[in-house]
Amino acid sequence: MAQSAFRGLYALLSAVKDLSERPRWSRSTRGGLRGDRPLPLLCLINGQVDGFLADLAKLMDGTGPDRIPVVRVDVDEARAASDDRWAGHESESPLLKRNGPLLPLLDELRHRLSADRFGTVRPSRFRRYRLVDWLTGKRLNEGDNRNELTDITHLLRLWHARWERPEAARQAAIEVSASLAAPVRFLVALLFAWHRPLRFWLWTRGARLTGGEPRWLMRQPFMLPGHSTSFTGFAELLTVGRQHDDNLPQLKQLLVHAFLQDLRELYGPGTWRLRRWRRTAYTVVLLDNVREDNGGWELLGLINDVRNQSTEHDPVLVVATSPSLPARLDRRTPQPATEVTDEIRDWYRELPARRQTLRRDARFITVALPSAGEEPGERDRRAWDTFRDLLRPRPVPLPARRSFIAVAVALALVAAGLTGGRWLVARITQDCLPSARAGVATEWVETDNGGECVGYSDSAAQVFGKDERLRTAQLAVFELNREAERLAKASRHRPVVTVVYFAEFTSPTVPDDSAGAITEELTGLLIRQSHDNTEGDLPLLRVVVANGGHEMRQARTVVDRLLAPLFAADSTAMGVVGMGRTVPATESAIGALGDLGIPVVATTLTGQGLAHRSPMYFQLVPGNEKQVALLLGFSAKQGKEVTVYQPAEVAGDSYMRTLRESLKKALGADESWLVTWRGPVRGIEPRCDTPEVARIAYFAGREYDFDGFLDTLFEECGDRTPVVVGNDTTSRFIADGGKRTEKHRGRPMAYVSLAHAVVHRNRTCLSPDRAPADEPSRLCAGLLDLRSGKAGRPAWGEFGRMLQEDATVLPWVGERVGVAYDGAGLFVHAVKENRFKRQRIDAAGVPLAGAAVGPPHRAAIGQELRELSCPADDAVGSSCYKGASGEIGFGADRTGESRPVALLAVADIADLAIVPTCVYALPPEASCPPTP
Repeated sequence: MAQSAFRGLYALLSAVKDLSERPRWSRSTRGGLRGDRPLPLLCLINGQVDGFLADLAKLMDGTGPDRIPVVRVDVDEARAASDDRWAGHESESPLLKRNGPLLPLLDELRHRLSADRFGTVRPSRFRRYRLVDWLTGKRLNEGDNRNELTDITHLLRLWHARWERPEAARQAAIEVSASLAAPVRFLVALLFAWHRPLRFWLWTRGARLTGGEPRWLMRQPFMLPGHSTSFTGFAELLTVGRQHDDNLPQLKQLLVHAFLQDLRELYGPGTWRLRRWRRTAYTVVLLDNVREDNGGWELLGLINDVRNQSTEHDPVLVVATSPSLPARLDRRTPQPATEVTDEIRDWYRELPARRQTLRRDARFITVALPSAGEEPGERDRRAWDTFRDLLRPRPVPLPARRSFIAVAVALALVAAGLTGGRWLVARITQDCLPSARAGVATEWVETDNGGECVGYSDSAAQVFGKDERLRTAQLAVFELNREAERLAKASRHRPVVTVVYFAEFTSPTVPDDSAGAITEELTGLLIRQSHDNTEGDLPLLRVVVANGGHEMRQARTVVDRLLAPLFAADSTAMGVVGMGRTVPATESAIGALGDLGIPVVATTLTGQGLAHRSPMYFQLVPGNEKQVALLLGFSAKQGKEVTVYQPAEVAGDSYMRTLRESLKKALGADESWLVTWRGPVRGIEPRCDTPEVARIAYFAGREYDFDGFLDTLFEECGDRTPVVVGNDTTSRFIADGGKRTEKHRGRPMAYVSLAHAVVHRNRTCLSPDRAPADEPSRLCAGLLDLRSGKAGRPAWGEFGRMLQEDATVLPWVGERVGVAYDGAGLFVHAVKENRFKRQRIDAAGVPLAGAAVGPPHRAAIGQELRELSCPADDAVGSSCYKGASGEIGFGADRTGESRPVALLAVADIADLAIVPTCVYALPPEASCPPTP
């Protein structure tokens, strides 16, 4: 299928996608289960673009049982077909030109939407609309009966009988009564004789369960049903003999209102009928060639007027094309298609005022399609491919699926039989069950992607995430937790230090972009645990795993609801390690933890100003300003011009926002050095090397866009590809061997390393015949033990085998292994300093032994961290901590600004065995070490 591209196509497809998506389940103050929203009448003034709706209909009308109900009608063709159908028929109504539907175009929409081609989301049988339309074409037999009420009752009986199956009911009654006694057979026959008149009587009086159409018709506002004493009297007003020019507009509005109500009933909130919950997308109506002389604009005007007077939303999104605007919209100036998003936003803001004044254009959004000569942008050319899989309905919620209901009922019966039903919860399928253990607390949080399980855990009772290696690493950590608890009971002088590793363990994407990086940090924690829990004079280390959700969006929720009670109840909990990524939710969580007096040691956060959030915040790596200085120094050394690539919108991401600000200070506020993108990164136009200018392509986005950035850069530039430099987030890409595929074979790149000492000091760590003899040797020895499966621990051994056998695991020590190792080690070191090296005395001046001092307090441990200072620091305090990533002190600052940062280069992205080499470092005294 070939589709034409035009300027604004991407924006239009994006708008249709957003408008057709039905809001997710939510609890509203009005008691509904789903918060529906008003939908506009989106009118496209054709310009020089033809066939857009035809292409859109093909794109949206996919296959599958739960696709979007979408119909496209060419209004000219529909009008011509209706004229041919009713040609030669005399009209019974003085208001109609033909003996056909009152609104032919609306009837055509009803006919197409009723087709059995939408799988399980077949829209409706349109019983209200068909009843009204049927009555408007019927005439009472004035010559046969003197009582018109009898005639209308007869007509209504005919209509009511169309929905019954009397022969099937009669046969069922005969079969049931055949084996019964004579008196019972008499009662069955009597019931059968009277059940149809009784049902009809209840129907005409709008009884619940049977009289839905009459009850609704007598309560809606059009044709003044309140002036009629009964439904039969109101129905009589709709017939041919009672129609007048004065009430024709009201009659047409009633038809439109009935049509919309038939669809509204299927989407209605506040219902437990599962088939309504299955509708995750709105019905989409596409009208081509709308004009005043073919009835198109009349129908759109009627929909506008009905929506203005109705108090309920209807689930119909109308997209129409027309060569020009009608008189009712003469005050509106169509805006370019590229501005459709702004138009929709303004429309939602102004709708309440327009609706209250019953404006004739209240529900319209008019957009001008481009004229000839306007070239489409790059995103517009790729828009059809971009949205090919996006214009599909959201998957049916799990609780609304028939298979889930069957399984849930079975499990409920089993659970009720075994436990009395006390643990019956809907979260069972998402591995997010509540636990009676003190070390586990979870919550199910609704998100834009459906929901995720957040909370914390110290045992196998709760494991977060879907990645198999990530889950196995957690199980190994929990195994060593049990070992620490056992050793604590056997020893009275070794205090227990509990740290909370706070990161993002869940993701809506499979595979998870962050799983490799998080697993690396868990590896460092695991080695730290193994070392500390083995040494006889060190405190015992426990690690609680805490999930802040995808991209740490639930970090503040987890702190307020779950971690705050944990720290209040557990005196061994000394602080938090990790923190995932620099986003507003993480910053807020840092502040909340600081208000509770809880130290936070961030392993990889680099956003500027984080120390201002909390006096108990400590950062292991330098911030963005130093990263930018590193980039400029490398650029000057290479003699190359820097081009920065970053998403256009960075306001919601503290890391990218502060990185942009630092780059502006260094490169200029005009941003001529910047290339941005919205949506898929593949839409960028990279700046390649030229004979005059050699460039550095600096990626300043998030890791999930880096793979697409590389693809675009390599494809567009070829042999003229600039030197690729990734920011520090690309360390996640480096850690994820699964992303470094053959398509990158032979391509080099460099990236910002915040702990390059970990990589360089252990370049030969995993070699069987050589191990380093310097300070990081413990990390190396621990990693060797882990990969060899030593120590006889089942989960430890399983994780070690996965690291050994998985071809996507780096065969060298990743920097995140080292910073996590150091993060937990800082707490153990601070406890050891406080417990054993600060001399205490009793009231008589007699020195106290460490065992008599009592358990450490986290406030004192936070102060111990503040007093760590290295020789270069100005502050006076204890000696600095010598970790795997180098010397660490917080005397001069708490944000890692005194620590080195370097650019590491990989000669071949696809070759995981190549250990990165240092090509440039800051500060100058921390120059790149020689490669062994």
